[in-house]
Amino acid sequence: MLGLLSARDIDGLVLNNCSFYLPKEASIYSSSGMVDLFTGWSNVTIKNCTLENHSSTVAGGGIGIRDIYKKGCTNATIEDNYIYSNCKDEVIAVFSGGDTSLYPNETGGGYIKNVTFKNNTIVDGKPNEDLGPRVVGLTVGYQLSPVYNISFINNMIEMFSANYLLLYGKASTVIFKNNDVKIDSSYQENLYIIFSHNSHADAGEDITVDNNNFEFINNSGIYTISSTNEEFKFINNNINCFKIYRVFDSKSLFQNNVIVANTISKAIYHNVKETKNNTITCEKLTIVYEFYNLNITDDINISDNIKTNSISANFMMFNGNSVNFNNHKITFKNFVFNTDEVESKYYYLAYDTSVISDSCVIDFINCKLSIYDDEKHNYVVKDDNNKVIINFVNN
Repeated sequence: MLGLLSARDIDGLVLNNCSFYLPKEASIYSSSGMVDLFTGWSNVTIKNCTLENHSSTVAGGGIGIRDIYKKGCTNATIEDNYIYSNCKDEVIAVFSGGDTSLYPNETGGGYIKNVTFKNNTIVDGKPNEDLGPRVVGLTVGYQLSPVYNISFINNMIEMFSANYLLLYGKASTVIFKNNDVKIDSSYQENLYIIFSHNSHADAGEDITVDNNNFEFINNSGIYTISSTNEEFKFINNNINCFKIYRVFDSKSLFQNNVIVANTISKAIYHNVKETKNNTITCEKLTIVYEFYNLNITDDINISDNIKTNSISANFMMFNGNSVNFNNHKITFKNFVFNTDEVESKYYYLAYDTSVISDSCVIDFINCKLSIYDDEKHNYVVKDDNNKVIINFVNN
């Protein structure tokens, strides 16, 4: 890889007020980078620097925080910098060895601890058309070797990527907080997931996304917010985008978020466990809750506020090949739904329960359901075997 700085086996490296510039002519190389903390480093500071990579190579990018030869690396602060890359790889990569062709094995080893990105401007420019889109903007941990205590705080981020903003693997205590993020995900519709766990890696631990602003530009949107599990918390964030396919589609905690979209093309809820005090506003909504090929393993609790100008028809949908509730209950509590109009002449809480393999109980406690509140619409149609029990409780 063509890199302007590669740090190996070094303690106390400081880059302050430096300017690195890699021009477009460097595209003759297959890989390029600005700063690569390669292996065996500790106590690194990169501050007040301008780091620009305009080479648009297939591999490489901005800053690599790595431990390729698995020696163990600790303490790096990257603060008050301008970082630009239009390469196809991520602009920032944090990962330890055992996951690359330079050190192939299946045992893991090595680690990276205590890395902070703070008050930076991070710009992922669009790669050259012949390369195709960037897949992911930020990588934190790969499959085998762990990373610990990785923070992105108070950064300004501009991202052009096709799949993910941040992809994490074997990572523990990752904080993404107070960042202002603009994303262009217009490469392909219904593809973008903001945060995702690498399905080939061990589970992450303690991943928190708190008090960020996400703005999607060029009429772009997202497939869903996150493809994660219970280790992930998404709290106090703002999202503004043109279209969302499914808003909440993971068993993570979603709390105190404000989400604004023109269109929610599929559903607000799918494979969820707990959502609390979120405010979701849109012009058009297809359905509130979709149960599609789900095997439910937890009780589900929902207490949000939803406002839409129009909804297609029913509140819930049971579809796919099979839906199994396994004696778990769904509770809507202090939940508010409001719509100005419904597009269909016929609309109910749900229609058709034939794909449900067992049965379920759905409680609405102190809820306001707008057009579904009256007796003509607050029940499930075509439920001949009484698979769904609806309870309304007002305290």
